[in-house]
This record gives sequence, structure tokens and C-alpha cells, in this order.
Amino acid sequence: MCFRLTLSGQDRAIGLVEKGRQRTMPHPYQNLPEDRFWRSAVADRDALDITGLWKPKLRISHRTRIVTAGSCFAQHFAKALVARRYRWQDHEPGPPGLTPAQRLDYHYGTFSFRTGNIYTPRMLRQWLTWALTDTPVPAEVWGREGRVYDPFRPGVEPGGFHSATEMAASRQDTLAAIRSAVTGAQVFVFTLGLTEAWADRTTGVEYAVCPGTIAGTFDPKRHLFVNHGFAALLADLQAVLQLLQAANPRMRLLLTVSPVPLTATASG
Repeated sequence: MCFRLTLSGQDRAIGLVEKGRQRTMPHPYQNLPEDRFWRSAVADRDALDITGLWKPKLRISHRTRIVTAGSCFAQHFAKALVARRYRWQDHEPGPPGLTPAQRLDYHYGTFSFRTGNIYTPRMLRQWLTWALTDTPVPAEVWGREGRVYDPFRPGVEPGGFHSATEMAASRQDTLAAIRSAVTGAQVFVFTLGLTEAWADRTTGVEYAVCPGTIAGTFDPKRHLFVNHGFAALLADLQAVLQLLQAANPRMRLLLTVSPVPLTATASG
């Protein structure tokens, strides 16, 4: 029996042979696990059976020493760690005898140290610089109704401090707590909160809140609104990493982003 192939038939035959060769030829995708392919990892699975979509770079166990700081969301992160029995560390627990309500009002146990909210990388960079280097904290003091407030954590002391000396002593406790936290932690969790901030035009130092809101007096000639762009945020985070690595080379920084919506903005 004799077969005659047309030109198109020959093409099809060659195509089948080539297809067979492709099946047997080795290539980088042959031995990859199922989770590397959309069909086997997602399309062919029930939605509740999909796994392995997130693979953490850091291995965090219940024994890992974790410290937290950042915007208001960071306090909820810390509570979640404690509720799940992770080793969250509080380096400024406050004086004994305080009730749970008093601890909350005075910002003890909210973060790993009593800075109050740290909204921007610049603010974190400032605190780490003051705590880990010889750079002094600016001598600025805010006032309201005869009481003294810390410009860099004005909300931690309800009703303010009795004097600037008392305020400075309290701040030194916080700086010592930061040093202890950084040198003893294995993972530092920082929650990024805002790009907006208020700063001193001359020194460039950044405040926790706008002067004149909680305490102090707003001066448009002195106080400057800033909305950090990508380059500034990156530079501050790189400086933060350098400070942390110099103090504790084995510690890892884990960044989270606050899901809390803005309550107010000055950028329009």
C-alpha cells in the first residue's frame, strides 16, 4: 500500500514530530512545583483550597523577640501578637500600680517604647538617632494652660508634665527603652502611616503633630508643612536601616502599611 502526502500533510507530519520532540526535550519548567503555574495553583482549585500564595521571607516563631513602633495601626499589631502568644517585648512598661485604664491613657504598653505614634520614616530616624548616637534632642518645649508638653510625643502624658525637667527625664527613659529594644530584638516591626508632617523650618526637625493642635503655638514663619516624596522616604528608611544594623546587625526590619484612612490632610 502506498501513501501520498500533500504539502500540507507533510507540514502536519513534521509538526507532530516536532511536538513530540518538545515533550521530551528538557526545559526549566519541567520540574517546577504546582504552585508555579496558574492552572494547577489557582484555576483548577476550589477557592478555599488555594494555598502557598504568600511565603514570608522572615521566619518568625513564638520565641522570636519582636518589638513594634509606628502609626496607630502598630498598636493593634502588637495586641494581635500578644493574643497569639508571640514574644512581643515591652521595654517601657511603666511604674507598678497603674490600672489598665491608666496604662492606656499614659501610652504604656501601646508600643515597645513610649514614643506615641511615629507616623513617618523621618520621625523614626529622629528617635533612633537620638537614642543610638550622641545627637542631642532639640531643647524645644511646648506649653498649654501652664503645663509642659514634649513636642515629639505630646500625647503620652495626659494634662502635660509639671516642668521641662520632668519632661526631659521622662524622655530619657524612653530613649533608654529604645536602645534596649533595638539591641535586644530579633525583629523590628514598623508601621508606615503618613507622608505628611510638620517640621521646623530652621532645624528641619519633624514634630509628632502640627504645633498648636494638642499643645504649643503654631507659627507660620517657623513651622513648615512637608509631604515627603519617594526619594525622601527611601533616604530616611535607608538611614533607619543603617542605624539599626549598626546597633544590632542580626536584627531584621519588617515594614507594614497602615490600612487606616486619613482623618485629615493638609495637602489638598
